[in-house]
Amino acid sequence: DYPHAASTVVRVLPNANNPYGWLWDEQEADGPSASVSPRTGLAQPKKRARVAGGRAKPTAPSSRLVTYTSIMEAYSSVGPGSVIKLAAGRHMISDVDHSGQERWPELKYRKSVQIVADDGLSPEQVFIGTESHELGDSFFNLGCVLPILGDIRLAGVTCLCTNSLDFGLAFLAVEAGGKLWLENCALKLRGDKSLDPKFSGASGGFGMATELQVSMGVRVEAGGSAVIRDCIIKDADGPGVEIDPQAGRVLIERTVITGCGRGPPHEKRPSKYQHLGYYNEGERGAIELLIPPKQP
Repeated sequence: DYPHAASTVVRVLPNANNPYGWLWDEQEADGPSASVSPRTGLAQPKKRARVAGGRAKPTAPSSRLVTYTSIMEAYSSVGPGSVIKLAAGRHMISDVDHSGQERWPELKYRKSVQIVADDGLSPEQVFIGTESHELGDSFFNLGCVLPILGDIRLAGVTCLCTNSLDFGLAFLAVEAGGKLWLENCALKLRGDKSLDPKFSGASGGFGMATELQVSMGVRVEAGGSAVIRDCIIKDADGPGVEIDPQAGRVLIERTVITGCGRGPPHEKRPSKYQHLGYYNEGERGAIELLIPPKQP
């Protein structure tokens, strides 16, 4: 079980409300202020309240929780042991803020926090993804969307593929010293229009339209460890879970891993584009334990 007792609890409102895709919504740079409807669980706009210098604004008195405009802002502001509750909607991981200024370049999650769906919400209501337009270099430099170096618990959310990350990138990477608790989550690693009808799940690349995909769901690197429980990991280009032989304890229970290791879905072209890092169909398994390098 997750070893840290909850201390501070904060709430994050969805920040990818743009009708054209997973982009910052069409508000001013300080972001919208909203409350959460107790009936639907969806964020409801209300009179704006400005945020200066990354400081949080209070929510409506009924919630009594401090509210932030993005996961990145909340994580940067809270202390270790905090619980970050996500309201229903699309939560975009980005290295830039509303105004396009680079604010969280190559952010690594070192503090021990919990990032969970708000009370009463299911994974089908809370999405975490990336920008659907141009990605910055941060994700490619990090090799993943969320690099984990502390004790991080993710619960009750769907990590959704919203950009082309099938160049050997993982959605979650547990680095040396990091520990991941992934509980009651879904990793949908190919663009899924049924989950997000406002987003097509396809983009143009190399002169053609391609379905979006992530290379792997969870990568546990040397010195990292993970508990994956009651999850669905689906449709990675390569393995659903990749484990380094020098990783710590990795426990996977009551978890379905399906559709992984089949290569790109749009057409069989890995052999033609080897330099792009696509996996050939059947080249990688659902759970892949890497072979340690031979000693000279």
